[in-house]
Amino acid sequence: MHTVYNGVGGEFLADCPRPASAGGELDALWLGLMEPVKRVPDLVAATARLPQVRLTLVGDGPERERVEAAVAAAGSAERVSFAGFQADPAPYLRAADVFVLCSAAEACPMALLQAMACGTPVVATRVGGVPEIVRHGVDGFLVDPGQPEQIRSALGWLAADLPLRRAMSVSARRRVLERFGAERMVEDLLGVYARTTACAS
Repeated sequence: MHTVYNGVGGEFLADCPRPASAGGELDALWLGLMEPVKRVPDLVAATARLPQVRLTLVGDGPERERVEAAVAAAGSAERVSFAGFQADPAPYLRAADVFVLCSAAEACPMALLQAMACGTPVVATRVGGVPEIVRHGVDGFLVDPGQPEQIRSALGWLAADLPLRRAMSVSARRRVLERFGAERMVEDLLGVYARTTACAS
C-alpha cells in the first residue's frame, strides 16, 4: 500500500500578506458541505459562549436549516454569517484568523490543506488523515470529534494569544509548501506508477 496525499496548487499558494488581526478577537471560518458528518452544530455551540469570536460559514447543503436553527437557539446570530457556496473560497480563507474543521470523519480534507496554504491556523478534529497533516500545537490544535468544549477552549486560546496565531500561520503555510503541494502529489503518484510498472515487468 502506498499513500499519496492530496496536494494544493494555484492561487492558494500565492504569497499574499495576512490581515493584521487584533488581539483578543477572532474571525473563525468553516468551509464545506453542510451534511451530518461535518457536525457544524458543534462549532456553533462552541462559539456561542465566546463573544470575542465571529464565525463565517462558507458552504451549503442538506443540513443548512438545522445549522441555522442551532444558531438561533444559541442566540449568536449577530456573530454568525452564512456566506453560502463560494466558487472561490481563497479570499475567505485568507481573511480568517482560524479555520475550523469539526467533522466526525475525513480522509485528507482539501479545505484544511487550502486553509493552511493560505497561512490560516487551524482547529481540527483527530479523524482520518488529519493528524498526519496538522501538527498539534505547531500548525494549529487537534481536538476530539463531538466535543464542542474542546473546540471552544482552542478558539479561546487562539483569541487570547496573537503571537501564537502568527507563529501557527507561518508553520501551517510552510507545512503545505514543503509536504502537501500539487507538485509533490504528482511526484509521489508518478513514483507509485513507476514502482508498480517495475514490479509488473
